[in-house]
Amino acid sequence: MDAHRVFSSWDGERPAVLATIVEVNGHSYRKPGACMLLGRGGWKRGSLSPGCLEADLEARAEALLDMGSPPPEPAWATVRYEMESPDDLLWGEAIGCGGTVTVLLERVEGELASCIRRAAAHDGETAVHLERVLGSAGRAIEYRLLEASSFSGGVENDGAGIYSFPIHARPRLIVFGAGADSLPVARLAEAAGFRLAVADWREELCTAERFPGAQLALGTADSIVRKLNVGPADYAFICSHQLQRDRAMLELLAPCPLRYIGILGSRRRVAALLDGLLPAAPVYAPVGLDIGADGPEEIAVSVVAELIAVRRLAAREEKPAARTPIRPRRSLVPLPRDREAGLLGAAGGEAGFACPIKPGRT
Repeated sequence: MDAHRVFSSWDGERPAVLATIVEVNGHSYRKPGACMLLGRGGWKRGSLSPGCLEADLEARAEALLDMGSPPPEPAWATVRYEMESPDDLLWGEAIGCGGTVTVLLERVEGELASCIRRAAAHDGETAVHLERVLGSAGRAIEYRLLEASSFSGGVENDGAGIYSFPIHARPRLIVFGAGADSLPVARLAEAAGFRLAVADWREELCTAERFPGAQLALGTADSIVRKLNVGPADYAFICSHQLQRDRAMLELLAPCPLRYIGILGSRRRVAALLDGLLPAAPVYAPVGLDIGADGPEEIAVSVVAELIAVRRLAAREEKPAARTPIRPRRSLVPLPRDREAGLLGAAGGEAGFACPIKPGRT
């Protein structure tokens, strides 16, 4: 769960403590900037480890919450977890992760609470940064929520008690086609941090019951694009299984420099859909990383894994993913070269290989 989802999960009233990884040496399950919220009675949102740190963090959070309001002293603390040796015991268990992790614990109140509310409401294309200035022991932390344009990179730690971490708005994935095979893609994409928009012309399929929490759009391709106000920060997944309707949608999306366009289907079908089109966005077709996937659930894993890879690469390189399509990996499961893909996404194609098609190629 990313910071935006963690912040959005807070109701603004529940007493809580924010735990944030501020420094890592060696291996760590989560990176600097990862955060979670902890409350009374075992309530928590997010995670910092596979479970080996949370019990101790819960106890420390309870102690901060027990300080009263207003607290007699600034309600924050840092704790350093040593996990370098598999022989060292931590709370009776050998962790052996191979690194050290420093966690900042802060009671959510005052300016921090205000920053969390504002960050949760942020829904723009760029990130905002939550900056903290830690004073000496016994002093309160100063907080600022700043636009990402003020920073040259992602996580910033000056080593002297100033920490700045990006809070990215959730990117939107537009799923064109509300059939049965889009359900696991929607479920996994939402869990991976994407906002969902589902579009279809079939009213009985494009429903809130089938896609809870998703933005829904019914109608023709033209009306869908206008209703959703499709823009360059969006990701699109084309999977309606209707050749003419998929083509109509691709014609409308082609001029827009989206982050990603994925097309479900065989190479033969993809070639027919893209005939004569020069999409401004990178097209991944057949869609999904090549893991030899078969069936809706496995294909969904390959599709969402590819979405994550594109999103992470864009964040690392600090420029739109459309300029830097990922390179496909070698197949982990060799597939017959003469196998007809049908509708098997990354499992199919003439060679069973998910290959990004760069802008200007068909």
